Parts: sequence; C-alpha cells; structure tokens
Amino acid sequence: MKLPEVTLLPLQSEDREQFILDNQWAFKYGAQQEFGMRDERFEEGEEVISRRVDDFCIECSAEAWISARGTSL
Repeated sequence: MKLPEVTLLPLQSEDREQFILDNQWAFKYGAQQEFGMRDERFEEGEEVISRRVDDFCIECSAEAWISARGTSL
C-alpha cells in the first residue's frame, strides 16, 4: 500500500484556533479509544490536553520544550 504524500506548512495565525481545537479533539478521541469513557469530565467540556499546553507548544521551539520538561532527546 502506498502512503499518501504529506506536505508540512508553517502554522498561519488565522489557522491557530482551529489547529488547537482539532488537536484537543484528537487527544480526546485517542483517550476515549484507548481507555473508554472512564472519565466523564469530557462531557463537561474539559479537555485531555489543555489550551495552555497547546499554546506553549506552538510558541516554543523543540529545544525550549525539552528544556522546560527537564529531559533530553
């Protein structure tokens, strides 16, 4: 099976909000697929990954993120 080609582009400011919402949805979906609905907070609007984490990751370089976590590659 041939894999589709993927082109990565820099995130544009006008796409930031949708990117964050899509990322939160993907994390929630993955958690529900992996662990089921053991945590009902999802239905109250809480997210698996917070907006603060998404914002931090968008703003920081990989090196800064690794440094903030206190780990190395």
